[in-house]
This record gives sequence, structure tokens and C-alpha cells, in this order.
Amino acid sequence: MVRNALPNEREAVLTLLLSHLSPLHRKQRVESILQLMNDGTIDPAGLFTTDDFSGATLASPTAGAGGILWPPICISDSDASRLIESACAWLRLHGSRLVQIIISKSQSHHKLHLTSNGFSYITELVTLVHELTRHRSLLRFDERLKIDTYSENLVEDFKQTLLRSYENSLDCPEIVGLRSIEEILAGHRAQGQYEPLNWWLARQNNQAIGVVIQVDHNERKERELAYIGIIPEMRGMGLGRQLMQRIIGRAKADGMRRVILGLDSRNIPAWHLYTRLGFEEVDREQVFLRIGP
Repeated sequence: MVRNALPNEREAVLTLLLSHLSPLHRKQRVESILQLMNDGTIDPAGLFTTDDFSGATLASPTAGAGGILWPPICISDSDASRLIESACAWLRLHGSRLVQIIISKSQSHHKLHLTSNGFSYITELVTLVHELTRHRSLLRFDERLKIDTYSENLVEDFKQTLLRSYENSLDCPEIVGLRSIEEILAGHRAQGQYEPLNWWLARQNNQAIGVVIQVDHNERKERELAYIGIIPEMRGMGLGRQLMQRIIGRAKADGMRRVILGLDSRNIPAWHLYTRLGFEEVDREQVFLRIGP
């Protein structure tokens, strides 16, 4: 039987769930999650276990009708199914329509559990980092490209340009059209520290041609590029490179140590652009998605 973990069981259940980590890293992650539960960031009701404590998973709703599920740890396939279904049912009650599981290479044994319980493999997520203290980029800005920061009078232009930038996108095209624009924006606002100055609407010759959404993680002096997109008819003109150079330049000017981003491994043109600008791969993870009920 699967049930919610009781308060006095949470530490042990989380320790089981994170048993694939090294002892020190596991202890730190357990303490961090317990703290997030205590301050209300993570709902402890999303922590599930089996009666015999042989299985565990953790579910957490995210803004914008999303949800995250930790890969279930369990002995039997039947327990894995029960854990996934219980957690997904709980997420649905909290408005989650897109449930995501991300696994590392060391967790590849979870694939069968996920695909047999409604999750589809989407892609590899490649994490790239530009160490601003190590790389010295040559930044040349085209003055015709103008940047406006997000504000109330730009909301509609920003929304429409963002939606246009999804057309024929190579970044997780499977989820395009599954959420409303309001849900998409809510999801981005909930990442890290929301700062309107880091949301850009790019224009050339007075035409809105692209958007940039960045998130600061100030404790690490890290700026995350959450999204960059250009409308279809303006692609292939070097505008992506221009925007990336401005992102790097602004991050340096703001005292950041690095710029980090996640890339769909299928997006080869973006991969070439980022690596030419000094980004380096630091990790790869597999993304699984369950849509709807």
C-alpha cells in the first residue's frame, strides 16, 4: 500500500529516495528538502512511501500547471506503479497537467518504470556553463538591435513574440501549445529570483523579433538563461549570437560569476552557437514527461 509519509518518517523516507547519492551529498539534500518543507516551499503531503518503507517518491507542483516527480525508489514494479499513480493523482489535484521527471545516467534503470506508467522519453537536457571569470569573450554589438526590459506597456508585445518564437522550435517541441501564455509566464516567474530587468524584448528596425528570460541565483552569483527565442522569419541572421553576447556582457557587468543554461540535445544549431561563445557542457540528464491525467 502507498501512503503519505508521516512527519516522523520524512527524514528516513527522503534518505531512501536519495539513496543513489553519496552519503555526504545525500545528507545535505535531505536536510535541504526538510528545510524547504518546514518553510512551506515544498508541500510535505507530496512525499509518498510504501507501508514497509521499501519505496518512496516525492511530488511537487510547479507554477504554470506543471509538476515535478522524483524517480521512485522501490523493489517491485507494482510498487513503482502505485507510487507513480498516487503521486500523479495528488499532482492533478493541485492543477498539474505536465508532470516532469529528470533522471541522471546513474538512474537509467528507472526508464521502464516510467514508460510503463504513462511517461514518455522526450530528450536529453544538456547543462552548459559559461565561466565569466575564465572566458574572455569578444563582444560586438549591432546597434540596430534594441533591448527593452519587461514592463506593463510591453506585456502584449512580449506575449505575442514569445508565442511566435515557439513556432518550429527545436527546444522540447512536444510541449508547445499545451499551456496558456499566462501559465508559461507564471512558470518562468516562479524560477529563482524574478527580476523584470532580466526579461528582454528584442527589437530590430522597430519590429519585435525575440525574447530573453533570465533568472538570477544570487547566492551562487549565477545567471540562468531560462529561455531565448527568435521569431521564425528572423532566424539565421546572427540575431541569436547578438543576444547571447549581450546576455554575457550584462552578466559580467552585474558581477555574476557564470551564465548557465539547459539545452535540448536535439538543438544542434544552438549547441554550435553556445560552444563557440565559450559555453562548456557540465551535465546531461534525461527528460520524461507525462501529459494530462
